[in-house]
Amino acid sequence: MAKPKLRRTLYIGLGGTGIKVIKEVKKNFLNNSASSLPSMVKFLCIDTNLGDLNGVPTEGEERLGTLEKIHMTVDEPAATLHAGGTIYDWIPKSNRDSVIDIEGTGAGQVRSNGKFIIEDVERKHETLSRRLTQLFSNLTSVTAEDQNYDILSATNIDVHLVFSLAGGTGSGMFLSVANLVRRYIPHANLMAYAFSPQFFTSVGVNWNITHNAYGALLELDYHMHGGKGKYTNVDRNITKKLFDSVMYIDKYTYTKNHLEDAFTYDFDEVKVIVAHALYLSAGEIGTNALSIVDNLRTAMNSGGYDMECPNGIKGAWVSSIGVSEIFCNPQADIEFKTIESAGNILKDLLDGERAGLTVTETNNWIGELNLDESQGDKDGNYLINRMLHPDSFKTPKSQSKITVYDSGTYDDSDFIKINDTVINSLKDSPAKVAEEKRKLILQKVKEELFPTSGVKTIGVKKLIQILSGLRSDILNSKKVLQGEIEEFSSKQENTDTIIKQSTENIAHERSRNRFVRDNDAIEDAKDAIRKQRVEYYKYQLEIDRRTAAIEVYDILDKFVDSYIHESTGFLSQLKSNLESGIEKLEEKANNDFSSKVLSRESTSIDLTSRANRLTTASTERHPIDDWNKFFSELEYASIENLAPKADWDTTAVSIFNSHQSADATGPIIVRIMNTYSKEERIQKYKDLINRARPLMEISSFGERINPSDFIFVSYPCNLSTDKDESDKMLAKFKTEFEEALGSDKFEVIPQKDNNKILMYRQMGVIPPFYIQGISYKKNTLSNPESCEALYLKYINKAGDRRKVKPFTDSYFEDAYEKGGHSLDSEYGIYVSKMDLWVDCFILGLIERKDDLYRIEYNKGEIEFMPPFKAWKNLGTTRTEAYEAFEQSDNEFISYLKEKREQLLLNTEVSAQRQKFYGVGENKVALYMNSSLLDFESEEFKTPNVQDLIRKECDFLRQNQ
Repeated sequence: MAKPKLRRTLYIGLGGTGIKVIKEVKKNFLNNSASSLPSMVKFLCIDTNLGDLNGVPTEGEERLGTLEKIHMTVDEPAATLHAGGTIYDWIPKSNRDSVIDIEGTGAGQVRSNGKFIIEDVERKHETLSRRLTQLFSNLTSVTAEDQNYDILSATNIDVHLVFSLAGGTGSGMFLSVANLVRRYIPHANLMAYAFSPQFFTSVGVNWNITHNAYGALLELDYHMHGGKGKYTNVDRNITKKLFDSVMYIDKYTYTKNHLEDAFTYDFDEVKVIVAHALYLSAGEIGTNALSIVDNLRTAMNSGGYDMECPNGIKGAWVSSIGVSEIFCNPQADIEFKTIESAGNILKDLLDGERAGLTVTETNNWIGELNLDESQGDKDGNYLINRMLHPDSFKTPKSQSKITVYDSGTYDDSDFIKINDTVINSLKDSPAKVAEEKRKLILQKVKEELFPTSGVKTIGVKKLIQILSGLRSDILNSKKVLQGEIEEFSSKQENTDTIIKQSTENIAHERSRNRFVRDNDAIEDAKDAIRKQRVEYYKYQLEIDRRTAAIEVYDILDKFVDSYIHESTGFLSQLKSNLESGIEKLEEKANNDFSSKVLSRESTSIDLTSRANRLTTASTERHPIDDWNKFFSELEYASIENLAPKADWDTTAVSIFNSHQSADATGPIIVRIMNTYSKEERIQKYKDLINRARPLMEISSFGERINPSDFIFVSYPCNLSTDKDESDKMLAKFKTEFEEALGSDKFEVIPQKDNNKILMYRQMGVIPPFYIQGISYKKNTLSNPESCEALYLKYINKAGDRRKVKPFTDSYFEDAYEKGGHSLDSEYGIYVSKMDLWVDCFILGLIERKDDLYRIEYNKGEIEFMPPFKAWKNLGTTRTEAYEAFEQSDNEFISYLKEKREQLLLNTEVSAQRQKFYGVGENKVALYMNSSLLDFESEEFKTPNVQDLIRKECDFLRQNQ
């Protein structure tokens, strides 16, 4: 079967919002890729809060890999800001105190903090630049097919940038990140997903939410007007758009012609919807959606979606998305059977399932383990022979070493020493033998509880009986050995009696004839003493090996007793799970797999029916979380060796595989066609369309606009019917879907998944101020709760608490004056004087002193302070200074050029100059390094591109 195809795709999340969405996207890939990530898909998350970035994932949330995250912060923000001087002129004065809130814990809900952090980090370390370079290399080098996906033949890399407009990190960084993506991932398809402030107005620090969003939207509006000749009758300064498309993500849904229900979601619901759309964007549906992006880009650049309003031409650039699905869970039957099997396994573990099995048949473990010493020689003496085999002492060596004196006394120390040396080398220690037997017992338990080859479990109840019987047998054998020890002790006493009698015989013979030599009676008595000492030694060895065996029994007795106790606890836990756990699982199964009324906000339509469950021939391993979770609750602290978790997982997989059906079912479209009437099918398709509502609410003023609606619907292509039948079914589907949609403007995409129909719905571009909750009267709309209205109230309210500006203080028509980045490397104003102007700053010929720009000139006013240089005053503002410089006569310009050449003869000075821009790099391109000026200052009340570049000159001058 052909594998799904994916585009080379990079997902980037900024701040808390972006990271949560990207983690959800990653989970989509893992859930659909057998827990492995496709090689042509990469993830990157950037945050200023280290705790949030590295925190423990919440339940159901994916963990980020080391190379999938970047933490950005400024260690000494106040000192860095102070040292930067005019580099950070763009930070509003009212925001400067807020930088103390940075230091690794976030951006403090202040956009300028987020921008300040990324600019400082990139200037010093180029952290993101290097990572993007590596990701570009990794993605472009992907050519081979991986295990689960093929690669789509697309030249460009798709980059999806997700962020919130409302906070400090994402809202402050997105322009900088987008520009770096453009620089280090050439020709990328760059798409933004901007989350509305509506999600966050009741979360945490919310006093600056709407103002941040409004400022960010103004800047986006400026950047998305690249390529426009006019904008409210004013020439534009940028020629390229920053993003290929911008998806505005709101908690409210767009309603087409007011015929669809308007729904309201919370963030967690929208996170799942957007993540699903982002996941789909990497595949075949994404390929078709990108063709729409291309068409939209052409239409936007030609003004095809612009609106003429009472106060000017409004550019359109905002889009939105929605997804929905009809699915039928093909694993419902398998999963339910698995849950039922879990209950059966637990019952089996309790009671056992071997028909006719009796305790008598199972409690012979003591014999199988060679531990039975209760039958004398009939049991084979396995254990005591293991402790010391009798062959080693039946004929003790060197009996002659026993010396018996004429007095009847004896010395057998040499005899014992020689034989002990031999015998001790043949002994096994009780501890060693007990450990071996303990392992054998554990193995027996595992084999009986978790048998293989189709053998049934004996159950924990039976196990406890067996273990109790084993312990009883151990104690019985121990008792028998203790009796045998008494017998051998009695025999030792007999040898002592014989030795005593022999000694008396020797004494009697000597008293009768003390001078008699070679007395046979005396020699016979000595031989008797030697023999009895050998017998005594042999009896002692019999006692010793039984004593060692008893020590083994003592160790095993304690072990088996503790095991009985643990098994009893395990039994209790199993009973508890049977009483409560199975009921919960069955209840869940009933809820999950029965036909139920879905909430109207849901984007999914579940056709799975408990009464009509599907089966599948697929051998792909699917999650059986409920079953595994159920068994994970059985983990019993002291029973770990009895039922290690690995065994439960193995058993779970075994149960799952045993319930795979060999009969394949027809795909979902076949089920729909065969199960529902035409009217019911059309209603299902209408429901599918309705549930894919784009996540953006249009204002009431938006009734005059009719955004384009792009519909993509997947269709199972792995049909089991013949081609003619498949073609007829597809034609019927298209006809009925067209009737449900009321239009033929949709595209059917082949999909490998037979059990799901997906719908991806993209709303065409509109001007941003038609979004509900954005604009106010200045844009001919009236919404007292809009971002604009709340912002104006905020900045005009005297005595308000800590004021932090979001960089902008006007409305959309003025956004072009509030610019930030530009993607142009040449601006059409690059002249030799500008080149000289920049060099004058770099080489120290221009300085700013006492709020006055002045330049070193031999015909200027001489300063009456060492080193008595002559200076020409240029003006109090950058604008005045550059105008004076630009209007200077040729003599002045010639002097400066000559001065520059003299200075550059010095290699150190020349090297310092090259520090700021390399050979061949346009100086003016340094404009990209800083943006978001302090528009509240009088100096930049009406800035133009020259003003911005002059600001960069100060940036260069400060960094010498």
